[in-house]
Amino acid sequence: MQRVCGSLARSLDSKKCTESEKLIMRVLGYMTDWCPDCVRSLRVLQQAGVEYSLIDIDETEDAEVAMRNVNGGSGKVPTIVIDTSGGRRVLVEPADDELMEALKHARAEGEATIK
Repeated sequence: MQRVCGSLARSLDSKKCTESEKLIMRVLGYMTDWCPDCVRSLRVLQQAGVEYSLIDIDETEDAEVAMRNVNGGSGKVPTIVIDTSGGRRVLVEPADDELMEALKHARAEGEATIK
């Protein structure tokens, strides 16, 4: 888990982030290097300014099994897992706006938990 502030806060709602608004969040992406949707989702994560971990399901033993365990059995990539103090959200092949909205929602959940 990590504390996220600054660029994520600015990219999501242009509000200055204060100490009390920091969010505990972990973002994990199951991806491949040949998938254009994975490249697109990675770009959204980078633009949002969040830290994330990536697992290449072609290169990491049992990664596809782990991915299928969290996404309801789908073999589709990217699968993005967003864990916050408010819960878990799993996105399978998300559109750019869907992924950005999920990051914004995760931030809001974290703020509600902290207050």
